Amino acid sequence: LASALMIKRAHMAKMARRLEDAGLIERRVPPDDRRAMELRLTAQGELRAAEMTPDLEAHEARNFGGLTPEEAATLRTLLRKYLALDAPKED
Repeated sequence: LASALMIKRAHMAKMARRLEDAGLIERRVPPDDRRAMELRLTAQGELRAAEMTPDLEAHEARNFGGLTPEEAATLRTLLRKYLALDAPKED
């Protein structure tokens, strides 16, 4: 997740701790990989995300408003490629 957000792992750990302390996420170790950590939204986190959706949609409408839906999709694809968000992860 830290890699996808392009932040340091230590910063991601602090952010996850704050979200967990706020009751928005829960962490658990998956049974098939004891070295990994899963982050899941709690019911409170789901509610918060739903509350934020209209603001996100308004932001996108302001920034992509002059584009057709096809152009906006193309721009998102190109931005993901430019930022290497879909690149295979190196271990």
